[in-house]
Amino acid sequence: MRFNFDLQKVLPMMEHAKATKPAAIVNDLFDARLLKPGCSFGAAGYAKAEDVDTTKIPARLVLVNDAGVYLMCSTEPELLDAEGRCNVVYAKGYTAEEGGADGDDFAETIEVDAIERMVEGFKDARKQPGMPASMPTLLAVELTANLMEVIVA
Repeated sequence: MRFNFDLQKVLPMMEHAKATKPAAIVNDLFDARLLKPGCSFGAAGYAKAEDVDTTKIPARLVLVNDAGVYLMCSTEPELLDAEGRCNVVYAKGYTAEEGGADGDDFAETIEVDAIERMVEGFKDARKQPGMPASMPTLLAVELTANLMEVIVA
């Protein structure tokens, strides 16, 4: 499954994620590396949100599949749109009206610095002789059962 996003719409989200405090998502409640000292998983096998040390969470975006497929920030404060709702960037063909991808709902994180390195690599490659100078316009996420691949083009 491949999800294509307009990179120009994603870039402001990346800047917001870098400039604000990360907020924990459900996945973080299962990651022992993110727990504050002295905290542990409860009897149910996961931590409480307040037990997560958000200073250990890098700037990131969250890829979500529910009512559509979209990228969002998980930050404090949230990134809001003009109507005061959580700002999201939908994948082409997967808006709230078009619906999400088949299968279960999910949330997966993508670190902002990884996307930035890909953008810089793209721009550096365009500096080679014979290559037209340009900026990438697409952020693509390819998902398989065992792998998530992120691409800029």
